[in-house]
Amino acid sequence: MRRIAILTVAAFCIVLGLLTVWTPIPTGVPLLAVGIFLLLTVSPRAKKALRRLRTRVPRIDRGIEWVEARAHRSMAVTLKRTRPFRPKPKLVPASASDPNRPAG
Repeated sequence: MRRIAILTVAAFCIVLGLLTVWTPIPTGVPLLAVGIFLLLTVSPRAKKALRRLRTRVPRIDRGIEWVEARAHRSMAVTLKRTRPFRPKPKLVPASASDPNRPAG
């Protein structure tokens, strides 16, 4: 029941945000952001879609990382769960990286 209520509120915010994006009163973008955030809290599909988008569009990824750093803890945790999977670089010792280099 709770999930359905959150999905309903998220859909309402997204639709209302899309309708008011072009009005002179700046309510469209915040409503879209709230709707998308609510959707992320209850939908694994939305998280996967945002993760794919963040992987493909680095500018969006940087923007969301900027929001993560400034957001409330609960919102930051939700957004961090959508970070793209990036392999960690392997650290190689300097002596092991060049076999022809003399030790010392």
